[in-house]
Amino acid sequence: MNMEQKKINIGLIGLGARGTLLLHDVLLEHEDAVICAVCDVYEDRCEKAAQYIQEKTGQKPFQTTNYKEIFERKEVDAVLLCSSWDGVWQGSGMRGRRSLFHSGMLEACRDL
Repeated sequence: MNMEQKKINIGLIGLGARGTLLLHDVLLEHEDAVICAVCDVYEDRCEKAAQYIQEKTGQKPFQTTNYKEIFERKEVDAVLLCSSWDGVWQGSGMRGRRSLFHSGMLEACRDL
């Protein structure tokens, strides 16, 4: 196993209860995951998450209220969707370009 594995740059969409819980309890605990972008329709949630990430990692992520901007960012390797599945996936244009994970998938995996 290569000890110098590439870090995965993650865009996080949805910063309500589920997204915030994942951010605090899971994502920032993995050294190979970098939250490089955050998005929510509520600007204050974006700012709060970005500030939290900066306090924990020293890096402030890109923040936006428009989910399409997350998909347009070249540095984003994977997107974790912690919001409504419909709409975002349908109109994202992400098929075949990057990995997209819905938080419901993570919960299903935990049950396996």
